[in-house]
Amino acid sequence: MRSNATLFGLILALAPAAPIAALAANLQMLVQPVYPPEQSLAVHQPLADYLARRTGLQVSLVAPRDFHHYWLEIRAGRRYDLSLDDAHITSLLVRRGSMQPLARAAEDVRYFLLAADPEITRQSDLVGRPVASLPAPSLGHQILSRWYINPMSQPQITSGAKSWLDAVEMVFSLEADAAIAPHWLAERYPNLHTLAESEALPGMTINAGSHLDADVREQIRQALLELNEESADFPVLNELNTSGFKAAEAADYAGLDRYLDTLFQL
Repeated sequence: MRSNATLFGLILALAPAAPIAALAANLQMLVQPVYPPEQSLAVHQPLADYLARRTGLQVSLVAPRDFHHYWLEIRAGRRYDLSLDDAHITSLLVRRGSMQPLARAAEDVRYFLLAADPEITRQSDLVGRPVASLPAPSLGHQILSRWYINPMSQPQITSGAKSWLDAVEMVFSLEADAAIAPHWLAERYPNLHTLAESEALPGMTINAGSHLDADVREQIRQALLELNEESADFPVLNELNTSGFKAAEAADYAGLDRYLDTLFQL
């Protein structure tokens, strides 16, 4: 007759291993390159550490060096456990069925076309002139390209910026006559005037792979929803330019991948 200890060991051996594996998993999070890689890791590592602390799941950041390499990852359909993306990329991932939105920045995002020269008062004044932006398919670049759909009446989009701050600073260094920037940055420059403003879109979104267990996805979502101004971990949000997160649903992103249409038909 087997001892109780032997029977207990046999039960553990036969028990489903998935929950234990899930809890021990090292989740990979792809982060959109709105900063250079080293800065991106510094900005987003506190969020990864917070999720690890709250859920027991280790989160490793993947920071592509630019939007070209980020887009190659998206195009290839490479599988990640988590991702931090803007609304148009989230919409594409949801439509593909590869990712599900968990939570998004509490604030909607708008993009502003900004200029310093008082003689530049209309969008048409920028035709043939340099306008600074992060490269395609950043949301700002895609919005800008939809404002200038006529190939004979377009500005010269300068995509050498490494961050949205870098794009705005190019106006002051006279490398560009205008720049596109998200609202949280545009508000810091009252000396720049607005030529155009985009529609409000869902803010940055944290998505989870559809391959993850539903309980794991919900655990991460709850941790994000509890990260707000009243949380002791509020400093985590400082570099993310948001006051907190709110629940995100797939319906919030329906049709927003239209902002990618200027690249090619997906």
